[in-house]
Amino acid sequence: MGVIEVNPSRLSAAAAAIGEFSGRIDEELQQFTKAAYTLKDEWAGEAQEAFEVAQLGFSASMTARAAFLREVTAVLDMLAGLYSETDLAGQRALGGS
Repeated sequence: MGVIEVNPSRLSAAAAAIGEFSGRIDEELQQFTKAAYTLKDEWAGEAQEAFEVAQLGFSASMTARAAFLREVTAVLDMLAGLYSETDLAGQRALGGS
């Protein structure tokens, strides 16, 4: 089993990476949605209605995913700051500068 190293810079890097990849996913989803709506315009009746229902559910789940990842990145950034503050307070308590 490997070793997990946690420090402020790794926490910040993880937050940045998650944010970057989430942004890329959002860009791809926008392209996918545009293509899907282009196809939907060629459908009629039940097919078009089924698409609308499925698309609403998909959009809701992708919105929830994006919100969750924003929360994760915010928590990681907060932890990085708290880690640094705690480390500095510990150094000062032990007589460091």
